[in-house]
Amino acid sequence: MEGLERLIDHAPMFPPASLDVRGAIMEDARARRSEHAWMLARFVCPASKLRELEAEMGWADAPGLSVILDEDVPLPPGAPVEAIEMVGPPRPGLPDVELFCEVPVEALDAVAAAGAKAKLRCGGATVPTVEEVAAFFAAARDLKLAFKATAGLHHPVRGEGEHGFLNFLTAAELARDGAGEAELAEVLARTDPEALGTGSAAARELFVSIGSCSFSEPVEDLRALGIL
Repeated sequence: MEGLERLIDHAPMFPPASLDVRGAIMEDARARRSEHAWMLARFVCPASKLRELEAEMGWADAPGLSVILDEDVPLPPGAPVEAIEMVGPPRPGLPDVELFCEVPVEALDAVAAAGAKAKLRCGGATVPTVEEVAAFFAAARDLKLAFKATAGLHHPVRGEGEHGFLNFLTAAELARDGAGEAELAEVLARTDPEALGTGSAAARELFVSIGSCSFSEPVEDLRALGIL
């Protein structure tokens, strides 16, 4: 179960949940009071909503934040920002926190050279194929580049048009052990939960977390599978 610890960066303000700031705070608080709160990592907030977030909850008891740079605004003093997520390669002038850059696989070397981490988008306007995801895993492994994945990862097991986070955890384990792209693609395509694992802390050094607008869906699905 160690592969599931702090797996989910909670993003209830983002589609399809799309909660307002107050609703997102309430939903995250419920999740952090639950028996499976150990699966939660950071609370994801757009930079454009940070001031509103501060007005609603303050920073004293706020969870660690991962900030999406939807606007180039200064971070509020005292905000517990642990990470920044952005589209494109690293650039000068960003705060000195963990940085996740959403770039195509051919640009991963620039992210690694800058000492940042990568971000893989798995849903939205387009969904990468299992072959494309396998190539990303292999390239990141070869570069010793940690990454997170986001969008379309609410469910543990791959379904029609959606990737599964247990597939990713299993693939990360194999990638760490040197698996090639064909083997990784086969694992990423599996739809039988019995053929998947929950990963390990060591594999999570490569595959850091998932961004999910829902906490309840992953938990309910894992319960249904008998994993929780």
